[in-house]
Amino acid sequence: MTSKPEVDQRLIDAHDLALAALHEITPPSTVGPAADYIPEEGGSVSLRFENRLPGYPGWFWTVTVARVDDEEPTVLELELLPVSYTHLTLPTKA
Repeated sequence: MTSKPEVDQRLIDAHDLALAALHEITPPSTVGPAADYIPEEGGSVSLRFENRLPGYPGWFWTVTVARVDDEEPTVLELELLPVSYTHLTLPTKA
């Protein structure tokens, strides 16, 4: 049986930090409420927020946060991702 990685609650609670980072790259009106989080290998956590950009239904703003040497949480990366890569289809040549 595979166990889930242990999650630092301070990372799960880093919504204000994640939102501040998102608001540096996209207007606040394009970011919806917190949706969930994904524990990542190495102890980081990806916080997901609903997306309100037209043309991207089912996509989430994703902000990966971590703590280094017991410091406060910091942002590693942020991106707009679909719910699942398996839902993407590649264009075909006509």
